[in-house]
Amino acid sequence: SMAELARRAGINEATLYKKSNAALKERAVLWLDALKKKETVGRVQVRRSYQERAEGWHEKYKALETRHGITELQFQQLQAQHEKLKRDYNALMEQMRAGAESNVIPIQKGSS
Repeated sequence: SMAELARRAGINEATLYKKSNAALKERAVLWLDALKKKETVGRVQVRRSYQERAEGWHEKYKALETRHGITELQFQQLQAQHEKLKRDYNALMEQMRAGAESNVIPIQKGSS
């Protein structure tokens, strides 16, 4: 309000209403109008604004919680797949070692 503006500026409120300060008053009114459009004014509106923000944060939290659960399940699936691939790799290496002794003949060096 104009009274609050004058109080914070350290001037008497009557200063804003003098004819010689009409331009100052006009600037103050414009500034207050812009401020009222930008800021939430009134207890009910402030309470509603906080409630809306809290609900927004709660929705974001729930979305993150859901995404974390999905990511955790994907991680467990990839771990299981990794373990299976390691077992398959080890089995193939054992087969290769066992088969290498009988089927593979080394090439001798220097014989042409």
